[in-house]
Amino acid sequence: ISKSLTESPKALSTTIHTILPNTAVIACSSPSSRTRRLAVSSATNVCLADPISGVRAILSILFDSLRDLEEDARRLGGCNLLLSIVDALGVYICPFVQCLLPAAMSA
Repeated sequence: ISKSLTESPKALSTTIHTILPNTAVIACSSPSSRTRRLAVSSATNVCLADPISGVRAILSILFDSLRDLEEDARRLGGCNLLLSIVDALGVYICPFVQCLLPAAMSA
């Protein structure tokens, strides 16, 4: 998925700015664990296509989920999404470590 998205910059941009944020919300807060897992996989693949733009597009959603002290399931969904993205992106996550670390440590 990520390779085919990189071949079409317009499709990638549209996916990052319109589909990815909604996918991140589903990954963090869907009541279905199967749906959350599929959304995590989808969001991770989009972020692999353009790590900087992809992570920027979901940062606020990720932060909101990690800081949600009322909903354990949402916080867990945020942690799973963050784990998947960090594992997949490797060193490409480095520009975001300074802002992600405090949020992840408080989750």
